[in-house]
Amino acid sequence: MTTSPARDGSGAAAWLFDGDRQVGTLVTRVHRHWDRIGPATHPCHVNPTEQTEWCVTFVDPARPRLFSDEVDLEVPAVVQWDTGTFTVTGQPLRMQWLAGDARDEAIARSGW
Repeated sequence: MTTSPARDGSGAAAWLFDGDRQVGTLVTRVHRHWDRIGPATHPCHVNPTEQTEWCVTFVDPARPRLFSDEVDLEVPAVVQWDTGTFTVTGQPLRMQWLAGDARDEAIARSGW
C-alpha cells in the first residue's frame, strides 16, 4: 500500500526501511485543527481542517524520536504518500504499511 491509510481516522503504522534494513517505525494519526478567532473571553473556533500528524521511532536508540509538530528539526521531514517514501534529514526511507494486529501493536508500542 502506498497511500496513507491514516485518513480513516483510526491511525496507521509503517515500518521504515533503508534498503532492506528496518530502521524505524512511523505512526500516523489524523488531527482536526481549528482556527481560534475573537476575544479571549469569548473565542470562536472556525475553519476546521484535517491534518495528518506523524511520529517516528528509530531502531537506533541514539537517534531521537521525531514528531510532525516538532519545530526545531535541522532538516524537515517529508512524507510522500504517492511513492511510499518518508524522507528525514535528507535520507529517503521506504514505508511498508502494517495492518491488523501488527498495526495495533506498533501504535500501542509508540505510546503516541
